[in-house]
Amino acid sequence: MWDTNGIYTIKVLYGTEASNAQTTIEFEKKTEPDLVPPLLLIPEDILVDATDNQGARVEYSVKSIDDVDGVLEPFCNPPSRHLFPIGDNVVTCQSFDSSGNSIKKSFIITVQNPPTFVIPDWIKDVAGFWCDGEIDDPSFIEAIQYLIENRVILVPISESGSGTSQIVPSWIKNNACWWSQDLISDDDFASGIEYLINQGIIIV
Repeated sequence: MWDTNGIYTIKVLYGTEASNAQTTIEFEKKTEPDLVPPLLLIPEDILVDATDNQGARVEYSVKSIDDVDGVLEPFCNPPSRHLFPIGDNVVTCQSFDSSGNSIKKSFIITVQNPPTFVIPDWIKDVAGFWCDGEIDDPSFIEAIQYLIENRVILVPISESGSGTSQIVPSWIKNNACWWSQDLISDDDFASGIEYLINQGIIIV
């Protein structure tokens, strides 16, 4: 039985050399069409906590194999390490073999528990400037406004309040002083920022 396609020469030897004969045969092995799709190996649904108010970058692994082609490279959207926003995010993956067979599967990445406030620790230096009188009230408000607008400080509030007073209460400055000295928690300091936003003194 021939296994390789090609042209084969058949020689028949019998009697004298003059009686020998030969012929050629072209052999083409008949193969069954590949109708089997690849196998796509996806993770179960993923649940992660948000790293900030934008969501979380999530790394995942998806593999694909085929009965003819071996290991294949799958395609997923959104890709691994994408920034997934808070909520349910559907990831759709697909794989193709050399015969045109394909498979598609999906799983869900859920990003939950967004932080209420994200305030980098170095902002304590800014609070310290205000506490020590190196900057005045409007400058402190301007600094916090700048840091919020450029997403250095992340806040969960989507709109500012409608308060008309632009006076910064003394307790907010006290909070800033105590926070800069590590005497109160980030949440305590954040409550002062939240108040300023609710009063419309800081615009978000």
